[in-house]
Amino acid sequence: MAWKSGDVQYDFLLPIYAPTGSYKVGRLGNTGLNYWTFDPIVGVSYNNAKSGFNAAAHLGYAINTENGDTQYKSGNVLHLDASVQQIFPLGSDWPTSAPKRGTSTRSPATAAPARRSAASRAGPPASARCSATSSRSASRE
Repeated sequence: MAWKSGDVQYDFLLPIYAPTGSYKVGRLGNTGLNYWTFDPIVGVSYNNAKSGFNAAAHLGYAINTENGDTQYKSGNVLHLDASVQQIFPLGSDWPTSAPKRGTSTRSPATAAPARRSAASRAGPPASARCSATSSRSASRE
């Protein structure tokens, strides 16, 4: 779930990790953990499209349940995931934003015309079409 206000976005996540995979007591290599984990996370991110500066921080608390086969409960984990980045301009379009829905990202000079004549829709004449055969020789010496 997320809420956006200007360049700032607030979000809440609730990942749930199920006890999937194979688990057997005493086996050295189990593919499963045999317990559930609930990891509520709250976060905030900032994205300034004009300057290219982005920052995000998410705080979570992973809550592990007891392994029913061993009666052992792994500890819970408090974690903070954060990032800061600066995006540098590449080209004359900086700053840029995503195109609006239904618009083309191509310039009018390179955009295809809306309607073409019947002759151009048919393609080149059969004599000008390329064949699918290979230009390599099939003989070996």
